[in-house]
Amino acid sequence: MESLKTFAKEAREKDFFRWKETILKHASEPKSLQSGLIIDIAVCPIFWFRQTQEVLGGSLGKANDFEGLPYSLFLLASEWFLKGLWILRKHSKWISLDTSVSPEERLDLVQELRGLTEGKNHDLEKMIHKIKPLFIDDEITAEFLDVLDGIIHQHYWPYYRGGEDWVACRYPTWIYDEATNRPKSFKSESMLRKVDVCELFKRIHEHLRCRYIESVVLLSRAQVINEKAKSLKDHKA
Repeated sequence: MESLKTFAKEAREKDFFRWKETILKHASEPKSLQSGLIIDIAVCPIFWFRQTQEVLGGSLGKANDFEGLPYSLFLLASEWFLKGLWILRKHSKWISLDTSVSPEERLDLVQELRGLTEGKNHDLEKMIHKIKPLFIDDEITAEFLDVLDGIIHQHYWPYYRGGEDWVACRYPTWIYDEATNRPKSFKSESMLRKVDVCELFKRIHEHLRCRYIESVVLLSRAQVINEKAKSLKDHKA
């Protein structure tokens, strides 16, 4: 058994160094896109929701995943999801994954998303308060936003600088005792369990898919089919 462990470790070491050498060999060779292609902001809300799932661990809601969820991951996942909600209601025509949007529209979207926080980057509370009125007719999504707001206050509210510096709150936290000059590590006793956050996002994603996304995608496909049928009919005529 010990020899098998040693063999596996040596094999992993060789594999790692082989990978590292490959990376270093091509490190100075920048990749280029095919002519006419450009990488820019995603406009489809479905993609924003999928990115949230990836941040939270790929397959949502693992039953044995009860460790605490760090604020940095919660912030990133929540911010992407909230911005996806904004796009979903403000730009429903972009729901399809193959939607093509002009550079001017993409630039306008970037400005819209920045405006959600009124100059305070990554402030989830400001995003929630801006987005919630868009879902006044959707009790399930409105409740999700209330729960998200409650999570921020109960588990992730910034512990320093009066709660103003949200960007810095993504960094590792340390406690400083100014009276004794003895710093010590900080560990939140109320850190939210990852499994609960995953289940929350899993359920709201399913609700959004059923209520908004599937109907629009089906309608879009029907329109494409009708257009092709009309084109074929005109061609035969």
